[in-house]
Amino acid sequence: MKRAVRTLIRIIAAALIVFGGLELGLEYARQRSSAFSWGQIILGLVLIATGIGLFAFSAKLAEKFTDDFEE
Repeated sequence: MKRAVRTLIRIIAAALIVFGGLELGLEYARQRSSAFSWGQIILGLVLIATGIGLFAFSAKLAEKFTDDFEE
């Protein structure tokens, strides 16, 4: 069960990193014709940082979420 939960957490983390990268890439492309939108840049960076954090702590989170089911 831990492996399945850890895989799900890692899929969500990968999606957050992809969406954050897309956000930054699209903001960079839009920036060429207008001014920076710092809110969009911060949003992209937060998504990427959250995804990296989920990757780093996915094993501990999976263990925490599945402790009750294995007892």
